[in-house]
Amino acid sequence: MKFIKWITVFLISFTLGCIVILTFLQEPFKAWAPTVLFTYKTPPIPIYLYVLIAFVIGFLLGIFFAVYIFVEQKFALRKKNKEIQKLKKNLETQHLPEVSANEMQMPSSPDSEAMNAPLSTDTEGLEVQEVADKARSGNNGDETNFDKEEKKS
Repeated sequence: MKFIKWITVFLISFTLGCIVILTFLQEPFKAWAPTVLFTYKTPPIPIYLYVLIAFVIGFLLGIFFAVYIFVEQKFALRKKNKEIQKLKKNLETQHLPEVSANEMQMPSSPDSEAMNAPLSTDTEGLEVQEVADKARSGNNGDETNFDKEEKKS
């Protein structure tokens, strides 16, 4: 991909260079003209030199600003990388207790608390195991079988 990019840049530059050279070879650009800068009058020089000087000044200004931005961004990147390394080092030096999967506590919902609660009493004549089985085999709706049984009574 880089190869195609550089070939494209080269072809565009070559084409523009040919256009500029062929343009400067035309008779109007070969004419000589003096320039007046404030009160100073320069000796006559070809018009194509004025255009060429303008392009060179623009090119040099573009290069200067590109290098300035590049250096500025490089320093900012270096500063951020140092900050990242410092934070990584701080993270490595902290000794956090390791938590196993068995020790992790999942957030509980009211239904799971009811299902995991110890069943020690008989509920309206039903055996305890029967109530637990009905509660655990609830449907996928909002209510469990346990809730339906309580609504019936």
